[in-house]
Order: sequence, then C-alpha cells, then structure tokens
Amino acid sequence: MAIIEAHVATPQSIYQNEGKVMVTTSNKTSTTEKMVEAIHARDYTLMVLNDKIRISLNDFSINIREVAKGVVVIFNGYVNLIPKPYDEESELITNLIADLRTKVPNDLVTLDIEHFIAELERQNNVFISLETSLNYKEVNSTKLNMKQVQLEIYTVLRKITKRINSLTIKS
Repeated sequence: MAIIEAHVATPQSIYQNEGKVMVTTSNKTSTTEKMVEAIHARDYTLMVLNDKIRISLNDFSINIREVAKGVVVIFNGYVNLIPKPYDEESELITNLIADLRTKVPNDLVTLDIEHFIAELERQNNVFISLETSLNYKEVNSTKLNMKQVQLEIYTVLRKITKRINSLTIKS
C-alpha cells in the first residue's frame, strides 16, 4: 500500500510544479512581449527623431539649418545606439536626452522636437522598468536571440530606407 501511495503522490506534486512553471512562463512571456513592444516603440521614436533632425538640415530657413547642425553634432556622438545591448542602449539614450536638454535646450524648441524627446524618455523609462522586472538569468538566450533578429531586421530596413532615399534624390 505504501508503494502505491508513493506513486500516486509523485504525479500530483509534478502537476502542481508544472502549474507553477506554466504560470511563471506565462508571466515571463507577457513581460517579454511588453518588452518587445517597448523596444520597437523606443527605437521607432529614436529613428523618427533622428530623421526629423536630419531633414531640418535641408530646411528653407537658414536659422533652422544652423540650429539643426548643432543638434546633429550631439546626435553624432551617439551613433549606432540600436545595435547595442539593451541595458547599454537604455543608458546611452538617457545620456543623449540629458545632453540635448542641457547643451541645446532652445534648439529643441526651435526644431519643434521637445515632444519627441519627452516621448523617447517615457518609452526608455518603460523599457528600463520592464527590463528590471524580468529575470534575465532564465531567459538570457531568448534575449540574445531577440536582439540578434532585431539587429538583422534593423540593418535591412535601414538599407531599404537609404536606397529609397537615394532613388528619391535622383528622381
């Protein structure tokens, strides 16, 4: 009888553990999905901000072009943010925002990009809070794979964008 009870107790404890694992995995998946959304939102805002500043270099107003040159100098100090590891990218974005706000605050208003800066900061903070809430020891390989895929997609999209822009200029 003791042998039968031992065999019956084992599956029940396994099922209980399986349930805990499923809930934990589900929570991680939810957080991971939120992180992916936050990454894409943050990177998109950063790219649009970069594009808006670079477009200002071709503005009809000499004043806007001159102001944009100063902002581009700061941006150039933070080239290739997106290919960096997540935590490094977050820190660099925080530093970029601080540099823009302290070194060229009036230029942000002139170029009408202060709302982009505020949104980038909000999105960066959302990502940082999600990143700290996720246990990376257990999902480290997933993080690395996601980042690698993101880098590959980003590279292709940038090449396509540059090609389209070059065709537009030639036309």
